Amino acid sequence: MVRALPERKITGISVIQAMGNLGHEAHKIDYNEIARVAAEKLGGKVHYLSAPAILGIGSGSAKEFLRTNPMLADALAIANEADIFLFGIGSIESDLVYTRFGLIQEHELQELKGKVVGDICGRFFDIHGHEISSAFEQRLIGINLKSIRDAKYAITLAGGADKAAPLLGAIRGKWINGLICDEQTVHSILALDDAYPIMTES
Repeated sequence: MVRALPERKITGISVIQAMGNLGHEAHKIDYNEIARVAAEKLGGKVHYLSAPAILGIGSGSAKEFLRTNPMLADALAIANEADIFLFGIGSIESDLVYTRFGLIQEHELQELKGKVVGDICGRFFDIHGHEISSAFEQRLIGINLKSIRDAKYAITLAGGADKAAPLLGAIRGKWINGLICDEQTVHSILALDDAYPIMTES
């Protein structure tokens, strides 16, 4: 997506990475590079979150990590105040990047299966749009869902049958207010909406 952006210099714009990186094993998914290219295309300043997306077990909490790394804490604070969020959406059924690259253990992900449908930047939610706690959320270096909900624009790019349930949950939870996807995925979302009536939190 960022490579397809037309060059358009916008005064005063900043591009901030929304979560830490997946690590050297994920050389084809480099969040620093994505942020850098976007800032270059838009003529803005870039702020990096040069840290793991999820700290390892035994590494302590993200809160403590950020307390001892004020530059990263400042970048994340700016990210949480953004006017526009643009992100992909993960599926619990098919997107296993957090386990594949060793950020979380398989048993931590298994605890979520049957409860959640997807995630945005490591923050998980169910098909009704309710945020669901994870065993590793205190170790996560990234934006929170409340910041996304409060933003002027929260746009996701996603498509495919495996993304229908995560997208429905994100729409119901008001975690997104803009969607770029294909027609078939939209039909799948509508069919799921009929099959799974929305439930409010008790």
